[in-house]
Amino acid sequence: MSQGMSPDFDRLRKRLGWRIWWGEWLVAGSTVTALILGHGVHRWDSALADELGVLALVAMMLLSGGLAWRLSLSRDRRGFLRGRILLFAVQVVWLAMLPVVAVIGLPSFFHAKTELNDLLVWSEFALWMRVLASMLYVVRYVAAARGNPAVVFVASFGLLILMGTLLLMLPICRVPSEGGLEVEGAPPLVALFTATSASCVTGLTLVDTGTYWSRTGQAIILALIQLGGLGVMTFGAFFALGQRRGFLVREGVFMGKLLEADDATALRKMIASIFIFTFASEAIGALLLSTMPTEGDLQERGWFGLFHSVSAYCNAGFSLLPKNLEGCEMRWQVGGVIAPLIILGGLGFDVLRNVTQVVFASVRRRLTSANGELGSRPRLTVTSRLVLVTTLGLLVAGAALFFVLEAGGVLRGEPLQQRLAHSWFQTVTFRTAGFNTVDFSRTQPSTRLVAIGMMFIGASPGSTGGGIKTVVFSLMLLATAATVRGSERLEIAGRSIGDEFIRRAAAVVAMALVALLTSTLLVVMFEQRGDLFLDHLFETTSALGTVGLSSVGTANLQPASQLVIVATMFFGRVGPLTVLVALTRRRTEPKYSYPSERVMLG
Repeated sequence: MSQGMSPDFDRLRKRLGWRIWWGEWLVAGSTVTALILGHGVHRWDSALADELGVLALVAMMLLSGGLAWRLSLSRDRRGFLRGRILLFAVQVVWLAMLPVVAVIGLPSFFHAKTELNDLLVWSEFALWMRVLASMLYVVRYVAAARGNPAVVFVASFGLLILMGTLLLMLPICRVPSEGGLEVEGAPPLVALFTATSASCVTGLTLVDTGTYWSRTGQAIILALIQLGGLGVMTFGAFFALGQRRGFLVREGVFMGKLLEADDATALRKMIASIFIFTFASEAIGALLLSTMPTEGDLQERGWFGLFHSVSAYCNAGFSLLPKNLEGCEMRWQVGGVIAPLIILGGLGFDVLRNVTQVVFASVRRRLTSANGELGSRPRLTVTSRLVLVTTLGLLVAGAALFFVLEAGGVLRGEPLQQRLAHSWFQTVTFRTAGFNTVDFSRTQPSTRLVAIGMMFIGASPGSTGGGIKTVVFSLMLLATAATVRGSERLEIAGRSIGDEFIRRAAAVVAMALVALLTSTLLVVMFEQRGDLFLDHLFETTSALGTVGLSSVGTANLQPASQLVIVATMFFGRVGPLTVLVALTRRRTEPKYSYPSERVMLG
């Protein structure tokens, strides 16, 4: 009898588990909405803060009970725990720390300038960690779903921009008036433009980041830069590495297409290297850049260093200084820290990993060769060779051209060392960074034309930068040279490059040109300033290449033109990548072919 009832009992248990799961999301969603609106409108030190803390405490209790209830309903409790280890960790740590917090209290930085009880503050912090863990699970299961990776990739950036826009519209994200009165939130266009620029790691702004946005607003911008630079889906994949179960099958296929990894092992190494290089570089950069400000306490300097380090490595170009980095060109932190961070972030994670392997293998080979032990030696891939050679060539050519073209412009009358500093840093930022040490409205038209070409090329594949990418540019040059020589094959470093890669590169260039011409046409139509055509082309190229430089002042454009720039930044960040992901799908080739015919090309 019991055996006959077991299928119905299983269905009832699953239905009850799903209802509990939906209840948890309802509790978490409504509580987070109340916290965002409450703190965003009334700020942390208002009388409403105590009620919000109590709401967070009750929500954590309900979420703990719901998770425990679902565990009791599961037939495979060990598997249920393994699949939700982070959720259980957050709940267990929250419960375990409640008596400790009640007796000892929390460090001061958890509740500076607020009268909230420590238990309430701890519960609210744990709730945010719980929501973050839940969002990571959502990202993973979306990646594992049967969907077009290109569509999922675009949707993740669209959702990130939407969330950033809504958060930046809250009054807490703006600097309050001198009298301490409540301020209104940022206008929708300003919030949308800033969220898009940060998520697409561009750097174009309508307002001054350091004076318009509060510390909360700056923190949201920094989070958007980090998430946008690495990609939302990459964070979900990194979270999967810490679990014993690892990747879901479809999730691994999705991330493999997105990061162009051949198998699961290569994918794991790729994701691990991305986060190791990113966080190590940003941590070292933040430490060094914290010595740059001459005023402010340790906390202010630390925030300055962290913000500019993440902005530089992600090639975002956001700065807390009123005029970006103008007047700071002789600081060693600008040319010796920010510039290398930009270059590292623009090389691409696969190239960084390959170069690191080659360097370490070379050192190990020298150490072991003395003992007569010679192992296999990794080699630089064709991609790495193309990226390194093209990047070096663009940096040298860009610095030389800027030095020569601006000799009678912005560099006139400056000492040689200062002119070299300007030329070096600006050619680095042309590549998608957006920082500037000179006023581009005063530069020569020839310099802006060179910058347009550099911005259109952009950074390297798999990096935090934009543009058509250095490999695409170099393949087009090499294919042209091979055609001129009459060669039917493209060979690089003892390797042949397939025709499909040439076609993909040509498709990326064609789509980027169409997008650039379309956005420039719209801006020119809306502005009706024929004398500023070059500046408008400079602006749209900067948006398409996710660079962030401006010669006309983005805030001076019409609202319609600013919306065009928003769309261009979005396409520049996801368009070329989406094309590559879409073109890498395997298609069944027909078993027949039509007769070939010559066509006239000129």
